[in-house]
Amino acid sequence: MHRVSLDYALEFGAACYDAGMVEVIREIAVQELATGGATILQSRFTNQLLKIVEEKYHKLENTLNRHERQMLKEFEEAFQEASAADAHDHYIAGFISGYRYLKNYITFHTDFKGAYDNE
Repeated sequence: MHRVSLDYALEFGAACYDAGMVEVIREIAVQELATGGATILQSRFTNQLLKIVEEKYHKLENTLNRHERQMLKEFEEAFQEASAADAHDHYIAGFISGYRYLKNYITFHTDFKGAYDNE
């Protein structure tokens, strides 16, 4: 007979709970992002950087021949797609981190103590 320690069982249970919670919160974040409920305003700093990038892009584009411009366009499209995927991942991770922060704060820093039950 193989015995499992209580510490291991509790750790395993907590890991399973956390994985399930992350999956549910991830789906909520994906839905929020997909339905447009997550409007993200760009900072002044980001806007300044984007303007610089656009200026440099056009400066480079104007020095290229037709074939090179097509290659640059294809590169830009692929880069934009990768950037969008990266931003998506960061949004999801931030959503999950925000949930964990709020859950921890409510649990340990307020008098809430599960008073949301209807029973």
